Amino acid sequence: MEPLFHTTAKPHVLTDTDSFTALSDVLAPWTEIEDSSDKSAHVNGAKELRFQNGSDGSRHISLRKLDNSKIRNEVVMAQRLSHEEEKSFHFILQRYHLLCNRLVEAARNLNSKIFLITSALAEEGKTLTCANLAFALSGIESARTLLIDLDLRRYSLHSLLGLSSAEGGESFLKAADWHNSLWSLRPNLHALLATEAADQPEELLHSNAMHNLLAAAREEYDYVLIDSAPLLLAADTHALLPQIDQALLVVRADVTPIACSQDALKIMGEKAIGCILNDVKRLKYESYYHGYYGT
Repeated sequence: MEPLFHTTAKPHVLTDTDSFTALSDVLAPWTEIEDSSDKSAHVNGAKELRFQNGSDGSRHISLRKLDNSKIRNEVVMAQRLSHEEEKSFHFILQRYHLLCNRLVEAARNLNSKIFLITSALAEEGKTLTCANLAFALSGIESARTLLIDLDLRRYSLHSLLGLSSAEGGESFLKAADWHNSLWSLRPNLHALLATEAADQPEELLHSNAMHNLLAAAREEYDYVLIDSAPLLLAADTHALLPQIDQALLVVRADVTPIACSQDALKIMGEKAIGCILNDVKRLKYESYYHGYYGT
C-alpha cells in the first residue's frame, strides 16, 4: 500500500500565545460565543457553546478553552510562525498540508467522516500526527473538526496540548453529556481528552455511550479524528474498527518491523486507506524543494 504521507523528525517551533488563525465566529451547527474585549478571561476558563437543535431551538453548554501558549512545540500546525521559522519548517508544514488534502479527498470520495489514527506498536508518532492533522483539517474551508483521545491506557494527547491530568475532570465517556467535556482549540476545532486511565477500556469502547458519542459527532462535525491504542498491543482499537469509517496506520521509519505493520494492516482490513511514514531522516525531493523555495 502506497504511503499517503511522509514527515521528518519532530520539529521544534517557538510557541506563541497568539498562535491561532482567526476564522469565522459563526459555524453551523456550532457557534462559540466569546467576548473579544477580554481574551485572557477565557484562558483555561469556560466559554459558551450554542448547539443548534433544529426546530426545537438551541441549547447552551460550557466549553473550556486551553491555554494556547502551553501547546507543545511539536504540534507545529498550531503555531504562528515567524518568517524565518516558516522557511525552516516549510517542508514539514507542506507535508502535513499534503496529508490533509489527501484525507479530505478520501473523505469526499468515500463519504467518510470518522477517521482512526493508529499504529502497530507504541512510540511511533500516531498521537503527534493526529494532533497536527486535526489542526490542519480545521483550517480547510472552516471545517468543523473533533479530536478524540481514545488511547485509554496510555493517554498522552492532553500533554501535547499543554493540559495536566488534574485539569481533565470527569471522563467524557462517563459524563451525562459528552459535550460538557469538550475543550476548544480553535473556534472550529474541539477535543475530547482522556486524563485518567480507564479500568476497562475495551468495555467502554463497546459501550452505548461510545456508540452514541460517535453517532452524534457524525452529525455535528465535518471530520472526527480518533487517536487510538496501538493495534498489536491491546484489544481496545479492535472494538473501534466497526464504528469508524476509515483508518490510517502510522509507521515509524527504521523502527517499526515490517511484519508488524503488515499484521496491523490485516487487522484494519478494508478500513485501511493508507500508511503515514513518520520520522523519515531524508525525504524524497527535499533538496529540490529547498532550492525552489530558497530555504
